[in-house]
Amino acid sequence: MDNKGKETIELLTRAEAAQYLNICLSTLDKLINDRKFYGKVNIGRRVFIDKGQLNKYIQENMY
Repeated sequence: MDNKGKETIELLTRAEAAQYLNICLSTLDKLINDRKFYGKVNIGRRVFIDKGQLNKYIQENMY
């Protein structure tokens, strides 16, 4: 099937997201549990982070 014109979502594991942001897992957990963050994806018991939403959240909440 052709994906032309469709957005691709890149999902990161918690460990990958923490490494991407250069922060520890506990700090990432605080970030993704913020009610303003909409990029957390649960698949079964596993937690993934939408990289696009993560970047958007960081840009909107930079001090």
